[in-house]
Amino acid sequence: MLQHNAEPEQVLSLLRELSAEYPQDARSYYALAVVLVSQKHYAEAETVLRQAIQLDREWSQPHALLSQVLTGLGRAPEGLQHLQAIVQKLPEKADLRFAYARLLVANSAYAEALEQFRSLYQQQSEDSDVIYAYAMLATQ
Repeated sequence: MLQHNAEPEQVLSLLRELSAEYPQDARSYYALAVVLVSQKHYAEAETVLRQAIQLDREWSQPHALLSQVLTGLGRAPEGLQHLQAIVQKLPEKADLRFAYARLLVANSAYAEALEQFRSLYQQQSEDSDVIYAYAMLATQ
């Protein structure tokens, strides 16, 4: 909402102030990173996301966004490695596994993606997004 009603530079300035005012709050860095990504400031977004992750290593959203940022910076293999490592560390985080599986598909690693969707299906057999993605990939 803030982003739609203000100039982009004002939004960035406000979020930079917010993260400076609350340097121990991962959410302030994540909010800044979201806006930076929307404006394609990937290098700065990477730095900010790494700060958010440092503050809260188990929060899924910064990890998933970091993998997208790394891809945007032309470092897709690094993004895949990052998500693979965090999925191995936090296997119960279905949202991270889903992000990893989608990134595998985007990078044409279909066999590995199918394994991830199979694991997701075993965790969340009622989730329609998981069922659809698993079924579509399995039929390819």
